[in-house]
Amino acid sequence: MARTWATHEMEEAAHLEGFAVVAGMDEVGRGPLAGPISVGLVILPEGFAEPVVDSKLLSAKQRAEKAIAIRAAAERFCVEHVEPDFIDKHGVTASLQEAARRILAKVDICPDLVLLDGKHNFLRDIMSARTIVKGDMICASIAAASILAKEERDELMREYALQYPEYGFETHVGYGTPRHIAALKKYGVTPIHRSSFLGNILS
Repeated sequence: MARTWATHEMEEAAHLEGFAVVAGMDEVGRGPLAGPISVGLVILPEGFAEPVVDSKLLSAKQRAEKAIAIRAAAERFCVEHVEPDFIDKHGVTASLQEAARRILAKVDICPDLVLLDGKHNFLRDIMSARTIVKGDMICASIAAASILAKEERDELMREYALQYPEYGFETHVGYGTPRHIAALKKYGVTPIHRSSFLGNILS
């Protein structure tokens, strides 16, 4: 079956409503036991032709290739990582908001509207945003943001794997797999683990 790629319909509709600069934003790493929450933002140019879709539907090779194309063509892009100690102290929603604030402080063009994947508008108190259910599958700029966030977070977790080789971060990227849980019980908690997520795992 042929893959259905994301389209630019949502961005085009927003432009017709009067929004001049429309960005897509998506997060990766909401649920892992270790590593950051990573949020990506992408502003795509008119005529961007690289086929994109939710990063989870792509192979590692496809994600890497598409990330190169997105970075080369995007008008603006940025990925920010919020560290585990912030997640432990403030929670997931505040961490997503913190990542968004860091992104908006870095990009030199502030979007008039941000398109978000899902139903949760964590930008509600920060800027104008619109949620789109399954946005990372149907909206090109959200899909592009998901690809960059996934690529950068995975690369960061591979770097952590060199620092903590016993945990297998290069394969599970921090999620609670049997191998990861077994390593936690044997070797204990590292500074990149989210203590608030461990619950009864170590009890």
